Amino acid sequence: MNDLISRLLAHERIRAARRHVERADDVTLARQAALSATPAPTGAEGARGARVAELFREIGLSHVGVDQAGNVCGWLANGHGSAPVVLAAHLDTVFGPEVDVRVKRRGQRLEGPGISDNARGLAALLAVAEALVATGVPTARPILFAATVGEEGSGDLRGVKYLLNGRHDVGAQHAAPLPNTAPLPAAFIALDGAGLERVIHRALGSKR
Repeated sequence: MNDLISRLLAHERIRAARRHVERADDVTLARQAALSATPAPTGAEGARGARVAELFREIGLSHVGVDQAGNVCGWLANGHGSAPVVLAAHLDTVFGPEVDVRVKRRGQRLEGPGISDNARGLAALLAVAEALVATGVPTARPILFAATVGEEGSGDLRGVKYLLNGRHDVGAQHAAPLPNTAPLPAAFIALDGAGLERVIHRALGSKR
């Protein structure tokens, strides 16, 4: 596995994508602050989701839309495999509508309710999508970028369950995250919180 990762990191397009992410750090932080300052209590993620959808389109993802659960989905569909890889970050926060979610900057530090959980995950989701589109990184499978709803306690992982439980029937005005004929994802990667101290690579228990 280490050899595989080393070969991937040495790939010309991957190196270009990493440089793109590094150069865009100020943009990523600005997006993080703006998204964090948009209220998104569990069950009321619409305003934040609408902004993410706009950014997905600006970045250049295809078939951007909102499913019946409220997940915002966009595709990077230059892979050849049928089973997609899902890269996801949740839209909602634990803070209710009465909480002031404005973000303050103190030197290099951003402070505000939900600034890490999960405005950082959303900003990273956008940064990865933009880097892959801008540098033309070839992928073996399609990638579905998903900003999901209902992750926090009362949401009971509603958005992710909708993506994965096979119920992909959506209204005519919505884009389907996974077509009815598509297989379940080959892999699911969740971006949540700040820092790179640990990667959970099998499963994360959730007692609700």
